[in-house]
Amino acid sequence: MQRTGNNGGRPPGGGPLGGGPPGGGGGGAGPVPAAAAQGPVPAAAPGDIRTMGTLPQIFMGDHAKAQNFLDEVLGYFRANRGVAGFESPMRKVSITLTMIKGSEVAEWARNMGRWIDTLNPAVDDIELVWEQFQAEFTEQFTDSQQQQRARLDLDNCCIKFPEIDQYIAKFEDLARLAGYTIGNEETINFFLKGLSQSVLEDVMKPPFATTYNDIKDRAIQTTKAKQLIEGIRARRNYPSTRTFQNTFGTQQPRPRFFDRGNQYQQRQMTPTPQYNLSNAPRSLNNQPVPMDVSRTRFP
Repeated sequence: MQRTGNNGGRPPGGGPLGGGPPGGGGGGAGPVPAAAAQGPVPAAAPGDIRTMGTLPQIFMGDHAKAQNFLDEVLGYFRANRGVAGFESPMRKVSITLTMIKGSEVAEWARNMGRWIDTLNPAVDDIELVWEQFQAEFTEQFTDSQQQQRARLDLDNCCIKFPEIDQYIAKFEDLARLAGYTIGNEETINFFLKGLSQSVLEDVMKPPFATTYNDIKDRAIQTTKAKQLIEGIRARRNYPSTRTFQNTFGTQQPRPRFFDRGNQYQQRQMTPTPQYNLSNAPRSLNNQPVPMDVSRTRFP
């Protein structure tokens, strides 16, 4: 900004900076505000802003990963909004080209670099350049069969009980890739088809849910309830007494602590049999037994 005239920066007529009150009386000028007396306030210097985030992985021409790569690039530039140099559309294209490498993409990246070299930074550094680059990248590397594969995967998408949250996340991602509108009748039929039989029966009980969000919430609550019921049943079937495996490999119940005393008493009350030469069983043949001295035998 430049001041006009040689009258100390004041407009012609000797009035104060900014002019006097309407009507132009002959009275003296009012006090000059402090901000005007000090002159224009310089703009604050930008802070020390550095780049943040992680650079996307190198793109080497895999069509299945093209959209994910472009999303990572957009997220990286979004995180560094306000950093010096990242507001230039031409520089964003140049930075992105450094992350596109490989024999399958070398020629395309080379042509994009030549296109950027023909632009004038003083005139052509506009947002349209970055938008045009995204359109060229999408047209060149987007998977043309992605939508068809997503529809096939959506038709085969099923829940793995009790992973209801994982099923919903995967289902909605596939629905978007397939080009379906989440919430319409066709999408609801796909969602119900992927539920297990027991969960589907409870979801379809009256009062009937009509919207996708209502059906989804009911499926979540039903799955949680069934999971809780299975946990309770598993606890009821848990054996009351622990079992142990004996040396013969058979399972036998472990005696309870308070039964050990009764077994000890039974062993004490049962008399130990006394064997001699006259009443010894055959199993004790050739084994020494006590001699019966109360009886005598004559030749």
